[in-house]
Amino acid sequence: MQMRRLWDDTYPFHLITNCRKGLAPFGDSASAEIVRKTVLKSRRKDDVFLFAWCLMPDHLHLCVAEREKNISTYMMVIKRLISREMGLGQLWEPRFWDNQIMTMREFRDVIHYIHGNPVRAGIVEEPEQYSHGSARDWESLDFNIFLEFGREV
Repeated sequence: MQMRRLWDDTYPFHLITNCRKGLAPFGDSASAEIVRKTVLKSRRKDDVFLFAWCLMPDHLHLCVAEREKNISTYMMVIKRLISREMGLGQLWEPRFWDNQIMTMREFRDVIHYIHGNPVRAGIVEEPEQYSHGSARDWESLDFNIFLEFGREV
């Protein structure tokens, strides 16, 4: 039985999508650059509000809120674009994990979790050292971006 999703599309989501088992195609700068360009382009096209992202060797973390596209459509499109640009067919697992962020504390925790992934994996010592994510962009920001998005929590 498929579970029905209940959510309020005015709140952001933490999304994780994994590569197919045994694949870790994002270890080099060229493939990471394809993902970076695709993620940032989707933000500029107004598909979603993009708050944070981090590309790991075998999965991608995103913190986004719906804008023009719903989350499922956005993930389908972004995964297809990345696969096509990299010249790979079945790159991603068919589904993705999502968690809706309902409070300012959750939002803060998710951003720290996303940016802390390369540190926990032993790739870098500080999140800002990792070039395949948005941690560098967050150095000078505070978390009022969540409030600016239009939600008081």
